[in-house]
Amino acid sequence: MTDTISEKQGIKAKLAPDLGIMGEPVLLTGTEINTFAVANKLHLIETSMALGVNTAALYTKKSAEQMNSTLSLLLRIYSAFPEHLPRFKSPDVHILIAKIKTIDPTFKLTHLGPMLGLERNSSTRIKKEGLQASSPMVQQLAQLISLAIWADPQNWFVIKEAVELEAKARDITPTARVWREGGWSGKRKRASELKADSTPKAKAAGESDADKQPAKPISTIKPLVRRKA
Repeated sequence: MTDTISEKQGIKAKLAPDLGIMGEPVLLTGTEINTFAVANKLHLIETSMALGVNTAALYTKKSAEQMNSTLSLLLRIYSAFPEHLPRFKSPDVHILIAKIKTIDPTFKLTHLGPMLGLERNSSTRIKKEGLQASSPMVQQLAQLISLAIWADPQNWFVIKEAVELEAKARDITPTARVWREGGWSGKRKRASELKADSTPKAKAAGESDADKQPAKPISTIKPLVRRKA
């Protein structure tokens, strides 16, 4: 079967120059994972998704002297068809801002950072560099917000509430201040603390409100005993 494949149709014709080893009949090692990731400009998480392993396991694979056949095939075939690599998708920041403004005219550029869990001064940088320059976590959040508001513009107000709810959990008061000033590094209120604060203490069996009166202090003074003459 291999003999009938012309050089033009073969795997070597599809490989980038620095991934030529993927088209050679040699056993691949963990070093090739690094070469593959660098050649395709993959983030660590994108490499993990492409190869179907978690990031902790990926470090082990990178040091392997010989990898299993499934992983080797993934590297070879992805190298031939890099357009099918899983990538973080993030919306165009200008389109995202414009879309939110059509729903909520009070939204400003400076609100972009706080909406993404960042500080206010991050807004200008993101607008200038684009969301693609942000961390994968920020890109994922921006993509989620974009998908939600394009599915239903009213979903913006759910997102806005979620941002202010997180602000409240971090003791930012009033919560609307987070849009103007950020402040995500504030104190976090744990869920267990919130539950304890909001749960009234149960009364003991047969206890009434009158029973909650503070007990009178017990006197330790001994009564005088009159001695007989």
